[in-house]
Amino acid sequence: MNSLQEFEQKTYKEWVEQSGIDPDLYRLNVECVPDEMQGYGGDVSRPIEDALNWNPSRWSLKGKQRNYGAIISSYDGSVFQVKLSKPVTKDGKTRKYETPLGTSTKLFYATITFNTWLKVTKRQNVHCDTVSTFLYKYYSKNYYQDLTTENVTTEFSPAQISAAFWEWVRVNNIPIKWCEGAKKACCLLSNGYVAIAFSGVSNGYRTPKDILGNKIGKSYLVEDVVKFVNGDRIHGICYDSDTKAKTIQGVNANTKAFGSLINAKAKEVSKSKHDVDVVRVLSWEPELGKGVDDLIVANGIETFEAIDKTSKSYTVWKLETERKLTHPVSLAVCRRYLGEMNIPKWARLIVIKAAMNTGKTYSIANAVEDNIGDHNHVTFVITHRDNLAVELGNRFGLIHRKDISSDNEGSLFGYVMCADSAHSKADPSFNPDDYAGKTITVIIDECESVAWHILGSDTDIKKNRVEVLENLSKLLAMALSGDGQVFLADAHVSDRSVNFFHQLACQSKPELIEMEPFVIANSFKFTDTPWRVHPFSSKVPSFWKKRLDTYLEHKPDAKTLIQVESQKIHSKWSTQTIEKDLKAKFPDKQIVRVDSDTVKIPDHPAYKAHQNFTEFCKNWDIVICSNVLESGVSIDLKGHFTSVWACIWGVSSPRQANQMLARLRDPVDRYVWINPRAINHVGNGSDNAYALLKSTENQTNATIKALQQNGLGDLETEDGCLNLALKTWASYGAEINHDGRNLVVSILGNIKADGHTVLEIDNKTDKDK
Repeated sequence: MNSLQEFEQKTYKEWVEQSGIDPDLYRLNVECVPDEMQGYGGDVSRPIEDALNWNPSRWSLKGKQRNYGAIISSYDGSVFQVKLSKPVTKDGKTRKYETPLGTSTKLFYATITFNTWLKVTKRQNVHCDTVSTFLYKYYSKNYYQDLTTENVTTEFSPAQISAAFWEWVRVNNIPIKWCEGAKKACCLLSNGYVAIAFSGVSNGYRTPKDILGNKIGKSYLVEDVVKFVNGDRIHGICYDSDTKAKTIQGVNANTKAFGSLINAKAKEVSKSKHDVDVVRVLSWEPELGKGVDDLIVANGIETFEAIDKTSKSYTVWKLETERKLTHPVSLAVCRRYLGEMNIPKWARLIVIKAAMNTGKTYSIANAVEDNIGDHNHVTFVITHRDNLAVELGNRFGLIHRKDISSDNEGSLFGYVMCADSAHSKADPSFNPDDYAGKTITVIIDECESVAWHILGSDTDIKKNRVEVLENLSKLLAMALSGDGQVFLADAHVSDRSVNFFHQLACQSKPELIEMEPFVIANSFKFTDTPWRVHPFSSKVPSFWKKRLDTYLEHKPDAKTLIQVESQKIHSKWSTQTIEKDLKAKFPDKQIVRVDSDTVKIPDHPAYKAHQNFTEFCKNWDIVICSNVLESGVSIDLKGHFTSVWACIWGVSSPRQANQMLARLRDPVDRYVWINPRAINHVGNGSDNAYALLKSTENQTNATIKALQQNGLGDLETEDGCLNLALKTWASYGAEINHDGRNLVVSILGNIKADGHTVLEIDNKTDKDK
């Protein structure tokens, strides 16, 4: 930059033209200065040094080339940031902005004009006379009704107007947008939105740490934020929309912390006994613009208004964020079948995200095929259901745990097991140390379901949950720290499950924390061969059942797969009840019931049916299944079943319900009744993770107590200090509860996201007929 004038022109263009800021706001908040100024008496001043509290020796390191700075200050004159024409580069990184040394990080409260204030009142539907009254009362002056904007500007300085404005915002219930950077705040103010800026996304709160950087206490809001939090004010978090995975993760983490603290403070101030959610998170696609100023300049204020109106509550945003995968994708493909994955030898933690029925398991089996049979290598496949373990054993060529003899013969190369059995009391017992010195591969297919099962299932695992966690921690660490591998695969794999298993390994070997996952993402969707889904949603599935009966009556050659969530005779919609009814109505049909009872009865036709379910189904016209087959079992029949009928009450989670619907790979029509609200929930049913934890604090919950007693949980802190297992349990539980309250939307939304076609909901009841 050759001159101050040139620097001023460039800065003006950045603010006014490129960021859509009112020129008056720009002039009030930005001052462009040189590094040195000489007064009339010959005295030399250094305004940039003064603004940043730099000493001359620090500045002299910059060399003798002239430097210019844009000093950005709040209405009270405090320096917020300085942008230099020749920015400082340290450790190969160029700093875009400098903040004053030796002072706590300040927030940016813009200096405004009275016209800006009026824009805010217009957007908030506040009469301008009330503003004028407030302004004059604030300065204890008489107010005249014929007061004009010109008179206000004449009588009050911009700093006085701004001081009154920010106090008016504080004492009134005016929504606030929180953003990173003064330009974004000024852009929003130019369009009538109240906005306060941080110099960084973590500067709205503080986290006590020791000299080594370890957290030693609860995070808390800075006082400048606290004064704007009441019980009702809406706070919009308006951070950048980025494309870099690590940046997204960092922004999301800070948004979670900041939003959680605001809601906690709002609850405290309002003295509410219930959860409070006054935070809205504004987000948009990165191609529309990175920052909110870019968004508005490129797309118009109308686009931002629409985003603001449809912004998600903090609770919903947090749940949706936690089910996303934001780790950088290492290998991106779009294939009907995943096929060969070309995993580099150095990759240890392999994450696979691909839709159901795209061959994830087959691809993993091919990838580890050479390991099985190697005496120096053991492979463990860990799942959450025994029936799935049997199926996976067949695919990987490994023995099932239950088929191992008492002397452990047959387990030389590893085996397939349900996570419930990863403890010393199992038969055979499990101890990771038995495999020390060998190369270990661990495969966790359907890792989302496995993670939740480990943390929240009421099966046998609850008796040995802590030991299971400790053993899995050690096993995963042994695999990742040697020449082995860990595979995590799921159609909906998320940061939550990846981080859970990764950090579980880190509990045994902390040095693994730096390991980055090798992520394979198959973006294929079933647009060419989608299901057609016929949804029913009424209080009871009577009309769904009538439609099923009519379907079977009018289509004598039809073969149907019926999936329900209950199997007991006392339930009107169980496997037993429906079997009895259909056998009476259609005696010529070959009908079989497959549930957790029949697959164990030696003389029942369904005995061990799940071990080769595809072959089993070929012999039947109607197969009625319970959720014993909701995951893991693949029915690879083509042209046999003509339709799938499902009755979903919400006994299992919405994700598991979707897996149940996908067991049949053939894209025939699905007729699905969905209860409006799930009948099951986790804990007290809250969709707030911290509230869910607190609700169970005084209950005799085996999971919570076992985790706490073994140092795996601390309910005293809300952010960061919650231990891995407890925090992950709460996150999954909150999601299940939220989705369960909106069961129809959740299940159909998942179906649409996988590329299938959902027809109009049929809400007819018996009365309608």
